Order: sequence, then structure tokens, then C-alpha cells
Amino acid sequence: MTDVENFSDLKFNPFHDGISSRVAYGDYELSTVRHSGSYGNQEGLYEIGIFKNRGGDLNNMVEIAGVTEKGDTVKGFLTEEDVTEIMGIMVKISGTDGVQEEEEEGIEL
Repeated sequence: MTDVENFSDLKFNPFHDGISSRVAYGDYELSTVRHSGSYGNQEGLYEIGIFKNRGGDLNNMVEIAGVTEKGDTVKGFLTEEDVTEIMGIMVKISGTDGVQEEEEEGIEL
């Protein structure tokens, strides 16, 4: 497992026709993606979603004040700097540093 503090620390893996990275913050998991169906992909930007109690079950996606809009569980059109800012919010909300499990392969961006 690897501690992650900002976007440049993220390890991405193939996901659909793009990439995905998942970071655990205690009981939360931050998913950062870019693929043909993600908001902002056409502009080379990222989309995030936050899961509660980890595991990636879409039914466990949650709204987070200061990150997602009320009634929405994803946020798109994000720059690398925006994702880093959200990672900082996740540390404050969870009270823990972000940890990413080592994957078999990573993709260099």
C-alpha cells in the first residue's frame, strides 16, 4: 500500500476504454476516472466519485459537501489540481491519509 497526497502520486489502471485510480480514506474511497463516458473526457479532464464503506458498489456512492453538488454523487470536468484539492478534502473528512493498494500494472500519464 502506498500513501498518496496529490494527483501526481496516483497510480492509474486500465478501466473501460480509459483509466481509473482508487484511493482509500478510512471508510471512504475516492475514484478518479477518465474514459469515453466520463464528464470532461473530451477535454482531457477527470471525473470523481466517492464511495462509502469501500468496495466500489455503486449503491454506496455518496454526496460530499464541498466536493459534489447536492443530489449528485460524481463531479466531472476536473483538472489535476482540482483532483488534488478534493484529495485534501477527503483527508479532512475522513481524518486519515489516502492509501492506494499496489496494482499489478500502472499507466504513466
